Amino acid sequence: MCDVTSLTCASCLENSHCDDSNPCTDDACGADGSCTNTNNSAGCDDGDACTETDTCAEGTCAGTAIVCDDSNSCTADSCAGGACSFTAVEDDSACADDDLCNGDETCQAGECEAGKVLVCDDDNACTDDACDPTDGCTTTAVEDGTACDDDSLCNGGESCLAGVCEAGESLACDDGDPCTTDSCDAEAGCQSAAIEGCCVEDADCPEAGECMNAFCDEEGLCATEAVANCCVEDADCDDTNACTTDSCARKQCANDAIDGCCNSDDDCSDSATCEEQLCVDAPVDGGETDAADGTGDDLAGTDDSGDTAGDTGSSESGDSGSGCAAAPAPIPGALALFLGFLALAFLRRKRAVSTNSND
Repeated sequence: MCDVTSLTCASCLENSHCDDSNPCTDDACGADGSCTNTNNSAGCDDGDACTETDTCAEGTCAGTAIVCDDSNSCTADSCAGGACSFTAVEDDSACADDDLCNGDETCQAGECEAGKVLVCDDDNACTDDACDPTDGCTTTAVEDGTACDDDSLCNGGESCLAGVCEAGESLACDDGDPCTTDSCDAEAGCQSAAIEGCCVEDADCPEAGECMNAFCDEEGLCATEAVANCCVEDADCDDTNACTTDSCARKQCANDAIDGCCNSDDDCSDSATCEEQLCVDAPVDGGETDAADGTGDDLAGTDDSGDTAGDTGSSESGDSGSGCAAAPAPIPGALALFLGFLALAFLRRKRAVSTNSND
């Protein structure tokens, strides 16, 4: 602006000429005609409905944001048009309720829900277990000497020491029986199992059956052996010798020799031979052989010329009874021969029966 009178120009003539449209400055026109815009701290309006207590500072109008906090970590807090809104966050989003004892929390429909409760059990009977909301699970050792159990009967009675279950004196599982195997079961304690076939004396062994003997051997085990010459029936006594009669009586075998029977010449006398398992004497003076008696007498009582021994036969000298006619065969020789043939027939029959029974 210019003063026509003084022919000088000025910036303003009055304060209104210095308005800078800023409510946070004080506008003034100085005597020299210059404008000044000085910052103030007057109240103002920053045009944001979500601020409050708007105040000028350093020439600028600024307010304090309205606090929209519902103290719920499961909502998103905001301000719109001067009003607070609280919107639920996505389900299963992590949250915290400041309590470690109820597990990990998650948001459900805008609310923080507790998780799985902590199980504060360290499986140690020698500690007291607890849960602290800030620290979580805690354990404290119980008093030394408190009884505890490590689930094993084999190591005796246990007790607590500095929070640890210490074993007691181990069980001595020896029953003193050499015929058992001794062991310890954690749940049942001492156990004994019989050793099969073990024995201390003969009476410990079961009966072995007919013709068998049970006994306890040097190694402490039951054993069996056959009883000598024992039998159940006659067939058990067969000695494969045709010249014996085999029989079983009172569980004992008897093998009785058959008179006159032989298996070889060695079974006969020096002058006899074994023919068809019968001892036969050698012939004497050309006569027929007698069985078993060795007399050498002929069967018909004839002499070498064929004359009958019963003829009166006189000698050249005429002396009665002194001729060369042979004497009659003695009856004992013929009888022996007959008995020999009878024994031979018996042996053949016995051998046939023995062969059939073996088949």
